Amino acid sequence: MFSYSDEIHSRYPYLKDLILYKEALHIIVEVDNEMNVTIQGMNGHYQKHSPEDIGIGNTWNGVSIEARTPSVYIQMKG
Repeated sequence: MFSYSDEIHSRYPYLKDLILYKEALHIIVEVDNEMNVTIQGMNGHYQKHSPEDIGIGNTWNGVSIEARTPSVYIQMKG
């Protein structure tokens, strides 16, 4: 179930508690001439194991740990 080799885990035992994303989660923010904001999110993946695999669900301490970032459009009122 470890994400790294046994040698690395023996040197850094706390790595066993990590669930790693396959790619860095990010967003792209665009602001147009009218100050409307478009946020383009992404759907990512986990490297080997997901939170569901170990039974902790999609949140940790009330914060989403899903492998995704949301897309949002914010329109300025004129």
